[in-house]
Amino acid sequence: YKDLEIILVNDGSTDDSPWICRNAAEMDSRIRFVNEKHRGLAAAKNAGLTVANGEFILFLEANDCIRPDMVAMLVRMIGYNDMVMCRYCLTDNLEIFRNSPNFEKGKWNMRDFWHAYYNGASEACAAVWNKMYRAELLKEYRFPVGRRHEEEYLLTRIMQGSRTIALCNEIMYYRRIALIPPENNMDFPDAMINRIFHFEEQKKLNWPAKPFCLHSKICRSAAIQ
Repeated sequence: YKDLEIILVNDGSTDDSPWICRNAAEMDSRIRFVNEKHRGLAAAKNAGLTVANGEFILFLEANDCIRPDMVAMLVRMIGYNDMVMCRYCLTDNLEIFRNSPNFEKGKWNMRDFWHAYYNGASEACAAVWNKMYRAELLKEYRFPVGRRHEEEYLLTRIMQGSRTIALCNEIMYYRRIALIPPENNMDFPDAMINRIFHFEEQKKLNWPAKPFCLHSKICRSAAIQ
């Protein structure tokens, strides 16, 4: 797929990354370089979204790889849907540790999405990098700067109402396992509680009487905690 806008965001690295990115942009007119102070993943993604001009958005995180035909495949599959989600594998570049499971359907509505999220597929559902989005879907929303689990906050805002997701059963994304010790913080439970209150407000406005995730055991336990 050749009709690309490739946005490289440098999040304050102190090595030769800015020079490499700038050189790449000079060699290929499709590449744009954004040089940022170090503010974390959320700010870097927001910087890319701010300058993006394309009809669709696809995130590629540092150290990860995609199949060469991923963009072409997802552009063909998105159709009239709001986004398309593909399968992925976890790897350390030497071996593949795990492939994400097959999708049983070819398309999800929001009830299907949240049912999958709260029944074993939260990793695939929450990730931003295994999806192609319509740019208009992300126009009004940004990732919360300074927060970890930033994708959980974004999900709460965009995954609601009459959204539909096309599903690609091909493994298109190669997620490299990062050997970084996890940090203990309250961002994840905060995101879950934020979601519950947001969904309750949406329920009052225009949701069906019993949206799935509001009545799951996970949501109830998060609210209690």
